[in-house]
Amino acid sequence: MLKQQLFERSEFCCLIAIVKYNSHAEISLVSINDVKDGVKIAKRIHGNSKSSTKAQHAYDIIDTESNTVVKTGVSGGRIRKDGKSSRAEQQVRKWNREENTTKYESNITNIEPDGEGAREKIYNYEKQRAKQLKNQLDKHKHIRHEIETCIYAN
Repeated sequence: MLKQQLFERSEFCCLIAIVKYNSHAEISLVSINDVKDGVKIAKRIHGNSKSSTKAQHAYDIIDTESNTVVKTGVSGGRIRKDGKSSRAEQQVRKWNREENTTKYESNITNIEPDGEGAREKIYNYEKQRAKQLKNQLDKHKHIRHEIETCIYAN
């Protein structure tokens, strides 16, 4: 559950909001106009929203036995030190464990830096990539979820 603690900073005519999400916290400046009865009206853009400006990357998951791409995907998550997508590698480990194999591997195919329209650009890339690979993709592993603009309001 979203918990908020607000502290007034009158010299800046704003509030500093410490917003706690599960195990981490974010600090942001909040206009007095966005506060009603001492509670911030929070508008947080979901990372999967097309409005997200976070850096994004696209990845493929490959079946190394058949040398085919079984899934293409996107993530706004971290890229590991070895250059692999944390999200893709999570799926690779799961599928390899479920099938008692080591045949699945992942590769990052595109990186979109943070900025205006980053998530929308990576979605467009993913659509093109999926069309290009449509004869290879495994319909049980490559599942496309349509996500519209999501704003969390509290």
